[in-house]
Amino acid sequence: DHEIPEDARFDHFVQAVQRVVATWSSLLREAAEVKLFPVERLTSTVNFFYTYIDTEWFSAFASELDRVVAERAGAECTANALAERGSALLEDKQHMRALQTFHEALRSSQRAESQRPAVVICLQLAELYKYLGLSHAAKYYGFASCYAALSFPDDELRELAAVGLGVACEADYVSGA
Repeated sequence: DHEIPEDARFDHFVQAVQRVVATWSSLLREAAEVKLFPVERLTSTVNFFYTYIDTEWFSAFASELDRVVAERAGAECTANALAERGSALLEDKQHMRALQTFHEALRSSQRAESQRPAVVICLQLAELYKYLGLSHAAKYYGFASCYAALSFPDDELRELAAVGLGVACEADYVSGA
C-alpha cells in the first residue's frame, strides 16, 4: 500500500551517489599527498554506477579518477578500466555512451606499455560500429586491429588478427563491396 514510486527511488539513489562522489572527490584531492593509496580500486565501483548515472557531475568525477589512475597506475590500467566501463554500457544497451567510452579507452591504450589493450579495444569498436550499422567505421577498426596485431612484436597478438580481419570483411560485405 505504501510503495515508493520508481522515480522517487531513483532520485534517492542519485542523491546517495552524489554524497558518495563528494566524499570520493575529497579522497582524490587527499590522495595527491598519499602516494601509496590505491585509487585504482575505485574504478570498478565507478564503472558499476556509470551505467545508472548519466550526468555531467558524475562524468567529470569519473574523468578525474581516470586521470589520477593514469598518473598512479599507468595508462594501461586506465585503458582497461575504460574498456570495462564501455562493456558495462554495452550490456545496458547504451551504445552511444559505450562508443564514446571505447574511444577514450583507445586514446588511453596508446600510451600503455602493452599493445594488447589497443588491439582488443579496436576489435570492440569494430564490433560496436558493425552492430550500429556503420560498416565503413567497422571495417576501419577491424583492419586497424588486424594490422596492429600483425605489426607489433607480441606474438600472442597474432591470434587476434583473424578476428579483426573477419569483422572487416563482414562489414565490407554488408556495405556492398
